[in-house]
Amino acid sequence: MNSPLFEVGKIRLLSFPHAQSLAEEVITEDCYELAHLNKDWFLIDCGACYGEASLYAASLGAYAYALEPSDPSFAVLTSNVEINRDLPGMVIPCNRSVGVHNAIVEHYFWPHHPGGSGKSPCDKSIYRQMTAIGVDRLIKDALHKYGKHRKIAVKMDIEGSEVEAFKDCDVWLPKVEHIALETHNFDNDVFAAHLERNGFDVKLSGTGKPPRVAWDKSMAGGLVVGRRKSQVQS
Repeated sequence: MNSPLFEVGKIRLLSFPHAQSLAEEVITEDCYELAHLNKDWFLIDCGACYGEASLYAASLGAYAYALEPSDPSFAVLTSNVEINRDLPGMVIPCNRSVGVHNAIVEHYFWPHHPGGSGKSPCDKSIYRQMTAIGVDRLIKDALHKYGKHRKIAVKMDIEGSEVEAFKDCDVWLPKVEHIALETHNFDNDVFAAHLERNGFDVKLSGTGKPPRVAWDKSMAGGLVVGRRKSQVQS
């Protein structure tokens, strides 16, 4: 894929719309608070876009599944992964949507923003149905293939589909040590309360660069970051 490159930290990325601002938010500003990941971690990156979070995790030594249903974004993602083969960790690209395993989900792709796709349609969006893969299945696969000793982190930015992905969370949340979730329906308090009930220490913030205020009304639900209390105390 022919495109100029730019660097953020140890990571080289193709220059596409929104790519540099996304990389700075995820890598430089560490909005998902992934800096503590290392070779003992596996990141389930739901809504990977161009691969920023997965590549950041790999630069710290972690392994990652980078799930991105948008074909244009996935093409950039796979190129970015190839460019960064020398990172100490590893990124496995997956062109899939996340939700209840094997459920048929409605998905919309927004041509004006290659990284934009999700549950809710926008003007001139392109609709298609996809078969979702469940977070629990991804975790089981990661631990089976890459080591049962690994701690699991989940990053989720799936444009409203997080509601579907959480329908079976009682199955997979007990296996997760760290979660960073962007919410899109003004319901960050609902997810925060659920995480707290499941043993997470929870932090609420907005998106973008510090002080992480919401970029626009659609993102006012903000960002929910949860770490197991045992992880916070250690």
